[in-house]
Amino acid sequence: MEYIADKLVHPSAETRGRALESLDFKWKYGLVGAADLLQDRKVLKGLLGLLNIGEGKQTTAVALLLLRKLASADPKLAKALLELGALQQLHAFCSRASPIRPVAAASPRKAAAAAAGGPRFFITPGVWPDELLPSVEA
Repeated sequence: MEYIADKLVHPSAETRGRALESLDFKWKYGLVGAADLLQDRKVLKGLLGLLNIGEGKQTTAVALLLLRKLASADPKLAKALLELGALQQLHAFCSRASPIRPVAAASPRKAAAAAAGGPRFFITPGVWPDELLPSVEA
């Protein structure tokens, strides 16, 4: 786990992105569990740190989704994230994030679907999605 933790804080954005993808893959397929992440919190710290670096939208989206998966999967992980300052870091991230606009539809069919009330994706500055980290009782 220390190897992934070191790569999440690496000076190279490409290395950080690959480490994030590796962690997401390992979590998805059960190669890394909650106990592993709780034992070495450097990985959780590194994951939260990605929000402060100003990574690209793809990397940031993967980091946010992985944080949500981790927090939803185990109350102990959610509590650990809160203890590491996740709430403050996510509030800070939301306050400086610019709105994400949907990409222009590539086909007339997609354009019609979007016009008919298709999904809209926005990160609104100053607004925090409370469901990202579930509340945890001590």
